[in-house]
Amino acid sequence: MNTYVKGRARFTVITEGCIRIEYAENGDFLDEPTLFAIRENTAEADFFDSENSLTVKTEKLTLTYEGTDEFAPDNLYCNIHTAGISAVWHYYDE
Repeated sequence: MNTYVKGRARFTVITEGCIRIEYAENGDFLDEPTLFAIRENTAEADFFDSENSLTVKTEKLTLTYEGTDEFAPDNLYCNIHTAGISAVWHYYDE
């Protein structure tokens, strides 16, 4: 799987449309499989890391994490661009 760690956050690309996001205050992440992430994945993803942000880009979405703080609506968001849909999701959106 394509995985990237930035500070206390870890991002794992499960498929082109699904990214597992984790935040661990102590930096220790669980490596147990989940129901949808048991198999190895071959999803293509590009990671762009700068001093203040990380962008994960797949065929279907672009996820941006700004800073190194715990996830919040103003620092973690995703632009969805698939099947003619264009939308923006912010952390904690319902």
